Amino acid sequence: MKRLSLIFLIAFVGYSKDLKSFISKKLELQNAYSKTHLKYVMEGRPIVKVNVTTPKKKRQKIDEMMMVYHKKSCKPVINKMNQYENYVNFFDFIKKSNYKNGYMFLKIRFFLVPRDFMINVKIDRLNEIKSYPFVFNTGFLDGLKGILDIREFNNRCLFNFKMDWEGERTGLSNFILENFMHTIAKYGLRKMLLMTGHGKAF
Repeated sequence: MKRLSLIFLIAFVGYSKDLKSFISKKLELQNAYSKTHLKYVMEGRPIVKVNVTTPKKKRQKIDEMMMVYHKKSCKPVINKMNQYENYVNFFDFIKKSNYKNGYMFLKIRFFLVPRDFMINVKIDRLNEIKSYPFVFNTGFLDGLKGILDIREFNNRCLFNFKMDWEGERTGLSNFILENFMHTIAKYGLRKMLLMTGHGKAF
């Protein structure tokens, strides 16, 4: 019995090191590594990092990443997240949502900025564990490109969002835009985690 317990302990430690190594590399590639971020991800707490800069006059650049190690396996979470048409019922800041021919249309109104944001996103419907590239085609942040990477470890789902955009000034200052993007990302993640059974995480 003691030997069996020792085998399980060694296997768990090895798994833990492999997962930590994988997450650490992911964070490093996105310039988001810190011991605190690694600790939060391993604990199931989501992290969000947004950086808005001015690369040229009258231009803005956004670098954003999000990561969360969900408490559930990927299949039930994906089955909930792929209901694009129901986002209007899942997220209170989304006023309209539909999906047709590979395009998701969203109308967003968030309390921080008193205006509507129209977003048209080209993305496949989530259906399995893999990476999903996406792009904003029209509306707010037109041309934004990103990728949603979904992996499963030890019957738990790891979600990693990465988004980049550069374009003409949005009419919002870097400070306001960065805080808007950061707040809506954290708020959206909180809603997503609650509706998919992860529970409160921050």
